[in-house]
Order: sequence, then structure tokens, then C-alpha cells
Amino acid sequence: MEICKLSFSKLENIGKSYLFNQNKINSFEKFEIQLNQFLNSGAYIYNNNFINTKHLITTLNNIKIEIYSNEHPPPHFHVKTNNCRASLSIEDCSILENSGFSKKVIKNIQDWFKHSKIDLIRVWNETRPSDCAVGKIRI
Repeated sequence: MEICKLSFSKLENIGKSYLFNQNKINSFEKFEIQLNQFLNSGAYIYNNNFINTKHLITTLNNIKIEIYSNEHPPPHFHVKTNNCRASLSIEDCSILENSGFSKKVIKNIQDWFKHSKIDLIRVWNETRPSDCAVGKIRI
């Protein structure tokens, strides 16, 4: 799998960065606040030349729906809880992988998808690094 890369300066230019300031963290509470802000900001993880992004689309009944920037074909989104994980195609919401979700829950996600496909495509396209193996989806 090819790793998608962006420099931190590119992320700063497009407003998609969050840099921890260790000088401002002098208590556990302040660390908790900064960590919470980070996790709710699109969660860019910067490590020299590698950045991996998880973008939270929504939460439905404690089920997180996310899109990651470092991905493989076909374009898809992730659905997860503490105990279950699944990947579904953005094209038609077919199940690519399912570990633990019941048919009823998958059906509810597929019903949600009918009204949210355009939003998923928009987020997918916005989070594609220029050198990512999986490009943008044409609408």
C-alpha cells in the first residue's frame, strides 16, 4: 500500500493542521483539553514525512463513521464501535469488510448512506493528498 504524504507546511496553508504546544501543557486538565481539540479537528498525525488523517463524518447511536486519508482502492468509509468494525464502498454502500455488525445495523447505515453519499464524496475528495494512490471521486 502506498503511503500518502503531505508536509506540515502544506497542511498549515490549507487550514488542516493542529500542532501540540508542549509549553502550554502544564497540567493533566490542559492536556485533556488540547487532546480533545486535536481529536475533534480532523486528527492529522504528523511524524516527519507521514501524515495520516481520520475525519469523523458523524456518529449514529454510538457508531462512528469516518474517512481516512491514507487509503487503498476502492473509495470507502469506515464504521466502528468499541467492539465492531466495517468498511463500506462509497459508490454503492456495499460491504467490503465487516467484523461484528449485525445485518440490522448495516441496513441502518445503508439507509443513512442514501441521504449522505454526497457528503461522503465531498469529504473523501477534500482529504485526498496529491500523491495518494486512491484519487478523488467524480460526481
